[in-house]
Amino acid sequence: MAYLMNAWYAVAWSDEIGSALFGRTLLGRPVVLFRNAEKRITAIGGRCPHRFAPLERGQLIDNTVACPYHGLRFDTSGQCVFNPHGRQTVPPAARVPAYPVAERHLLVWVWMGDPERADPAQIPDYSFVDRPGWVTVKGTICGKGHYELYTDNILDLGHAEFIHPNTVGAPSFTYGKREMFQRGNVVHSNFFAPNDFLSPVLSMIFQRTGTRVDAKVEVQWTAPASMLLMHQSNDVGQPPSDAQVLGTYHVFTPQTEQTTYYFWVVSRKYRADDAQLTKGILEGFQATFEHEDKPMIAAQHDLMGGADFWSLKPILLEGDAAGVRARRVLSKMIGEEQVGTSGT
Repeated sequence: MAYLMNAWYAVAWSDEIGSALFGRTLLGRPVVLFRNAEKRITAIGGRCPHRFAPLERGQLIDNTVACPYHGLRFDTSGQCVFNPHGRQTVPPAARVPAYPVAERHLLVWVWMGDPERADPAQIPDYSFVDRPGWVTVKGTICGKGHYELYTDNILDLGHAEFIHPNTVGAPSFTYGKREMFQRGNVVHSNFFAPNDFLSPVLSMIFQRTGTRVDAKVEVQWTAPASMLLMHQSNDVGQPPSDAQVLGTYHVFTPQTEQTTYYFWVVSRKYRADDAQLTKGILEGFQATFEHEDKPMIAAQHDLMGGADFWSLKPILLEGDAAGVRARRVLSKMIGEEQVGTSGT
């Protein structure tokens, strides 16, 4: 399977990475991460080149990763610097890849392509989670299914009325006005529900049960699979500057061709000191993503039987416009990258 290699992929939350070894599989490749003595995160290949043992099961010794099988040690550049066997000669090919790393907006991002092209400025701007006074909850899911199925799920909120009727879903997501456009390689999908009711969860959060509001949802997709979703609601007829805002992001990273990591955040400034509300938001969104979205995407995956998405000739509805555009943009970017690589 072809992936977009010159891109940042979320691998973990910043607070998950400490001085112990942390292993993940990204794009089908094992990666091991740790914080060095200066507290900076290192990411290197997680498969020992000797007998292919998992380095995540090894030990961290003096800023090197010691293989759990034969004790070879690899430094932060991925080079083997110690061989405990025989004359202790280090074979020239004894090294693993080293990956650029950046910490932004609560997440650890790894660049899987050409290290010379790794620019942290290309990480999507989710700085709302860094603003003073905003309270954030977050979670991780690892689910069955190709990562573009997860992208489709966020770019078309028309599923919410049917999958999430008691949580984040509302009929307005089905019949509401949609707007889709593209700027560069970024796809925007906006939804408008003037003079309508919020979903059960949003009504609870904003204390709007039984009250009509003007609502707007803005979704911004950045390749390969990162999405900003901002929900705004305000009194009917009032200016957007008075809106209550719920900020979320949804970042998907392929673990393999068939499984995906899902990193999500929900952040707010409204009722920031209400601990019970914070707990309710965390539990509510965890249940929504884990017990509603995840099983449906897994069922899609199973019924597709490994077939290519387009080969199945899916029918398209109005709400699919943004998802289709994102798929085409990503395919074009991957194709251009492959042509560039083959031409060097």
